[in-house]
Amino acid sequence: MPAQDKKAIVILGMHRSGTSAVAGAIDLLGAERPASMLEAGPSNPLGYFEAYSVIHVNDWILRMAGCTWYDSLGFDAEALDPVTRRTAMALINIAIGAEFPNASLLLLKDPRLCLLLDYWLPMLDAMHIEPMVLLVLRHPAEVIASLGKRDAFPPPLAAAAWLQHVLAAEQATRGRRRALVTYEELLTDWRACLVRVSQQVQIDWPMAFDAVADRMAHRLPGVLRHHHTGVVDAKVTASLVPLLQVAFDTLLGLQAGESPSIQQHLDEIRAASMTWCTARGLALAKELLDGHVLRRLPKEVIPDDWMQVAEGLARSV
Repeated sequence: MPAQDKKAIVILGMHRSGTSAVAGAIDLLGAERPASMLEAGPSNPLGYFEAYSVIHVNDWILRMAGCTWYDSLGFDAEALDPVTRRTAMALINIAIGAEFPNASLLLLKDPRLCLLLDYWLPMLDAMHIEPMVLLVLRHPAEVIASLGKRDAFPPPLAAAAWLQHVLAAEQATRGRRRALVTYEELLTDWRACLVRVSQQVQIDWPMAFDAVADRMAHRLPGVLRHHHTGVVDAKVTASLVPLLQVAFDTLLGLQAGESPSIQQHLDEIRAASMTWCTARGLALAKELLDGHVLRRLPKEVIPDDWMQVAEGLARSV
């Protein structure tokens, strides 16, 4: 199979935004899932469709930049020194090869990707794998509520992280084949949603809708959606609330297609969000996460032989 024939469905969205539901639907339509997937659990009983190695590599990159997935407001993609950056790129290359050795249509999903596209997109390009991006959007009030239930995630930080993730993913994928998918529309009418997606990213799904309809009904039950609210938690910093709603409303405009005016508006929202993070968010994160249960999560596990190969490649350039 010629390398240039490979494509990757890249599913991007904040944690608890419905990215797993989207990935589950794309899995049924014929994209190839990774070889080593994170197991389903109480907070996601139908599965995550995320590769262990992708998660671990992404966690490693974030840690090298001095942050974590839950404490990333100060993340700077340019913070890594050149050798560490090349090591990160080599680890991505190794992970893709290990998880998708013979795939022509890869299913690539991890919320951390939203922040790390400066690493992943160039590597996909270098491997002659064309990314076809699905930006997954869920109302921030529901995401904040879901993160609070699953992780006791402080609402102000959940709000800021939602803005950071969705706006970073949107900005980094401009000029790529992409479509915006809302969690609500997927659960309401998956056929109409995925027809539109296929038209916007210009892809023919390997499996016909009728062939997977019964399994799709099981994969996308309405009971998946535990939080139905448009009201942002009262604990969210007041100055962030209008940014959340205007960002959500503006992003929805991408369902109809690309627009320079929408992109400009999103740039303005992102600048305001980053200003808040610098002035207030970083100190607030330190205050709210000091001693938090999230701090006790285990660190990533990258095989020693992967690290040796990646570091060797990084130093040989």
